Amino acid sequence: MEARAGSCHVSLATVLRHYDIVAFAYGASRDRTLNVPGESLRGVYSARQFVGWYNGLPSKSAFMPDLTAGEEAVIIGQGNVAVDIARMLLKAPNELRCTDIAEEAIESLSRSRIKRVRIVGRRGPMQVSCSPGTAYIRYISILTVSSPRQNSQELRYEAS
Repeated sequence: MEARAGSCHVSLATVLRHYDIVAFAYGASRDRTLNVPGESLRGVYSARQFVGWYNGLPSKSAFMPDLTAGEEAVIIGQGNVAVDIARMLLKAPNELRCTDIAEEAIESLSRSRIKRVRIVGRRGPMQVSCSPGTAYIRYISILTVSSPRQNSQELRYEAS
């Protein structure tokens, strides 16, 4: 897999050298592969697996992401699912206890070492496909353990 940021190309192998977890958040009714080198490596999960796990889907009961491997995760994709995964990884475990998240997921998330999550996509934050747009992004900024950073050049609007 190669991502493009302007004239810069980044391979999945390069991303994996800098992040401990990679989640592909591209939206799908079933897991689908992108057929890129490294997508089956340890620490790379589909968003569908990850969301099914923390929501307690019986089909994902054997799935157990390793959240103790390191401190930084990257989510590839910029939609609602990407932001949901970031929210789960960053939210304090005591805040999750009053939700309908699966107890096994809460226990695993409470042992998580993840401290930083980056959301990566093709466009800047003004073009993300979250609904309701910037309100969802603002939600991330009020999480107990969150301190979002944004490159001001990425805030300019580019029509897609």
